[in-house]
Amino acid sequence: MPRGQFKARVRADATRQPVPIDSPTSRKEQIRMSWLAAVDWFLANARRAGHKPGSIETRRQRIQAFADWCIARNLPPAYVTPEDIQNFVDHCLNINLSVFTINGRLRVLKTFYSEGVAEGIFLSNPADGVRRLREPTNAVLPVSEDHVQKLLAVFDKRQWVEFRDLAITVLVLDTGLRIREALLAKVEDLDLREGALWVPPVHAKGGKGRTVYFGQATRELLSEWLRKRGVGSDLLFPSVYLDVSGAYHPLSRHAYWKRLAQYAERAGVPHIHPHQLRHTFAIQFLVRSGGDLVTLARQMGHSSTRTTERYLAVAETKAQKILTQQHSPIDHLGGAPGKRRPSVRRRIEE
Repeated sequence: MPRGQFKARVRADATRQPVPIDSPTSRKEQIRMSWLAAVDWFLANARRAGHKPGSIETRRQRIQAFADWCIARNLPPAYVTPEDIQNFVDHCLNINLSVFTINGRLRVLKTFYSEGVAEGIFLSNPADGVRRLREPTNAVLPVSEDHVQKLLAVFDKRQWVEFRDLAITVLVLDTGLRIREALLAKVEDLDLREGALWVPPVHAKGGKGRTVYFGQATRELLSEWLRKRGVGSDLLFPSVYLDVSGAYHPLSRHAYWKRLAQYAERAGVPHIHPHQLRHTFAIQFLVRSGGDLVTLARQMGHSSTRTTERYLAVAETKAQKILTQQHSPIDHLGGAPGKRRPSVRRRIEE
């Protein structure tokens, strides 16, 4: 074989050799073409960014739902278009997923492709071309004052478990804590003298610790709960179950959700979700504070008042009714003006 042809053959063979698996180029290509590699890469990014296990699991579920839909259609990550994502949204609507679930998946998709564009894996973000669905204005559903009173009246403080559940419910209603933050609270985080509870960064959403405050009635109830609690655990609201080491587990969100539903049924009020307690605090705070969004955002752990503003639509209606009726000019004048016609009996007597 002539020397020139031999060199050409060697060069051609070299171009067909597999690229080493640890090559940056090959790794990017795997992510572009394989949803398995793409999901692993996306979750690894979340772990490196310091996201909590719960947040990472939420990301996994949302991106995996889209990945499974694409795999069924033989659609690699790099070939997804805005039209594909819109078709996925239509699919989610057809199987009766909620608007909030669909928007959550869209947010994760946008983050997935944004990170890919930043690392040079994808040329553009197809999720940028898809609008989120409009969420209903009644997304915030507080519990009415009447239902709150009926709910709190059914707890039996003589029973240890019900006293614990009552303390949790009252604390969330009076502080706006996320239920996870309340269930993971420790005794050492509680300051009854100041009427405050410290939420450490490891338990707070977004990793931002904060102090929340509560009123005198809640302070007295928590003080009574601590006296009757009588368990060797640093958890403020432990479960009745022990692990293999003999330590108490924190009460799970699912367990509290089920128990709250049972209390609501016993009270004869509609089903109450734990997050509705947080909504209820926010609405009541805004109504009574005259719309102090900044303080409410700090108390609830919102990074921006834009998140807190979603409570305004409900709160403003309630506040408008209360304040208008309290400050009615006509009421303060002593009633509606105008001369009253004498009654028929009075005219006859005259």
